[in-house]
Amino acid sequence: MSSNLDSREQDLERLKETLAPSSECATLEELAELADASQPSPSRGRIAVHVASCERCEVELALLKEFESAAPRPEEEATVHWIVNRLRRRFREARVAAVESAPEPREEEDGFWRRIFRPIPTRGLGLAFATAMLLVAVGVELREGREPTLPSHVDPAAQVLRSNALQLRGPAGDLDRRPERLAWEPVAGAVSYSIEILEVDRSEVWKADVEQSSIALPASVAARLVPGKPLLWRVVAKDAAGRTLATSPMQRFRVRAQGASAVAPVPAAPGSQQSQVVFNPRQVANTQLIAIGACGSVAAISPSTATPLSFKVLSRSAPAGGTAQLTVTLTEPKPIATGCGAVAAGGGAFDAVLGAALFTAAGAPSDVAGAAVVDGTSVTIQAISPSELFGTDLLGAPIAVVTYHVPPDALPGEAGKMTVDPGSIWFDPAGAVYAQQIKPGSFEVAGSVSIDDVIPGSGFLPAGSTVTLLGTGFVPQTVVEVDDVPVTATFVGPNRIDLVTAIGAEFHGRRIRARNPDRFRASYYSYMRATRVGESSRALLARTMPIFPSGAASASFVAASTVAGEFFAIAVQNPNAGPATVTVDLRSADGEIASTTLSLPARSKISREVSELFGVSAPAGGFLAVQSDQPVQVLGLAGNDATGSVRPVIPSLALP
Repeated sequence: MSSNLDSREQDLERLKETLAPSSECATLEELAELADASQPSPSRGRIAVHVASCERCEVELALLKEFESAAPRPEEEATVHWIVNRLRRRFREARVAAVESAPEPREEEDGFWRRIFRPIPTRGLGLAFATAMLLVAVGVELREGREPTLPSHVDPAAQVLRSNALQLRGPAGDLDRRPERLAWEPVAGAVSYSIEILEVDRSEVWKADVEQSSIALPASVAARLVPGKPLLWRVVAKDAAGRTLATSPMQRFRVRAQGASAVAPVPAAPGSQQSQVVFNPRQVANTQLIAIGACGSVAAISPSTATPLSFKVLSRSAPAGGTAQLTVTLTEPKPIATGCGAVAAGGGAFDAVLGAALFTAAGAPSDVAGAAVVDGTSVTIQAISPSELFGTDLLGAPIAVVTYHVPPDALPGEAGKMTVDPGSIWFDPAGAVYAQQIKPGSFEVAGSVSIDDVIPGSGFLPAGSTVTLLGTGFVPQTVVEVDDVPVTATFVGPNRIDLVTAIGAEFHGRRIRARNPDRFRASYYSYMRATRVGESSRALLARTMPIFPSGAASASFVAASTVAGEFFAIAVQNPNAGPATVTVDLRSADGEIASTTLSLPARSKISREVSELFGVSAPAGGFLAVQSDQPVQVLGLAGNDATGSVRPVIPSLALP
């Protein structure tokens, strides 16, 4: 009996130590900012690093996300509806003075916790009723906020041991072959180590407890290490009483995928420039894209992953004549190697699709390539990510945006649904098909301000660079914010504001917000929306928007890889502030077949089928060689008129 009490008291002591925050632990507000990546926060990177190595903060963040995503059960809906209506009625009755307010635009970028704690312009009552609603909705009792009472014999002044960092030796990063062991630095006083291996979505793969500072990688884990698939691991050191002495940071490792490593660059012409290396995709990813055909046409492919992709489409609003971005996020990070998805915005609130973009992280270059086929207000995107970082951003940045135009004669209050087609198909790095969960968003014609375009939309901009915002409804008092980048704004006119950056920053995928004095606001995720040069005579290609990887080069090659029924096209984009002269050669193993020269103005793009450029189709085993006097972005496009699908073909910097 005594031993059971001692064990229970030890468990209580360990629980108290685990739950006690250190001076470095994140506050609730900081965790809310980390969970809601749409809010700018210079400290978010520091918080993310701390959470990855702190069990308490990791649990708090998981509970916060679970609470935000919770929904009432069917049998609770009537009760919740009654409670909400009653609270709203009481809130209106409690207003004793007129309060100036304006409707907020319909967007969900402010997270749940930020909305709860946002100041409300009603003295004393706003926070009280928000708190009451929170307590009733989750069905908990109101208790005093004090620590649990400890047994009388426990000394409150006793020393509490805090965890230190445990150093991992390896494996780490990209590996040429499967590792044989997991190893780490021993910790003084430790008698055991708990090892845990996880998927990138933090689902458990394997765990064990050992006494030594290394362990052989089990066969069950080695079998999961297919080339290109990342795993995470960490170690916790414990003393004889089972208390935590040190915890390692989370470490990522994977076996390098064949063909996914950088290839040797082609020597550039004298005086030319060349930027970052473009990667070659794994052959399995190309095979998957070929097999998909039209999105949803392969119904025989059934989901084979244990955890689904959970899509959330953010709700938006914009005034007549403005633009709105259908913004797709993942509620939990998961790696996407390739796949195909369709998005749609119905209700008749839009009259045109202006552009589309794919992101791996906010304010970061992206290797994701895609082809977006437009059909009215529906857009089907096939995508491929050689690095397989697509969908893995821990801060919840959007993975895709589609920019829509609102007609000038749209009536206030017109609304529609924004969603992802459940027939979409997405593969993980091992080739398994993800199951999917989809939370649609909505759109409403409302507000006074809209951001329509950002110039330049992508690329690293040094401090002192000028960024132009084009839009609708700007006034001299419009406040503009760029996530994590201080800027000075100059009002030019109702359709233009110029920004000057205070620090150097990458703008691809970075969120920009504008807020008018009437408290209406607009959000826009930045990307290069280049001007199209002419139009292809092939109808499917004319409806296709190429989504280029961020990398640009003065020389590159694209294999004309097609299957039966497909045509092959090439797309070239000039992201520079000046014109580019581009030479495209059609070649085979026997040598050059034909050549042509293209002139691309600044920030423009062109897409043409091979026969439109050369008068002949690409031969089997043929390829296109692209050279330019300025670094340009290149993408191959393989289209199928019968299925209405177009898949991207990523270029190489070496001969195919």
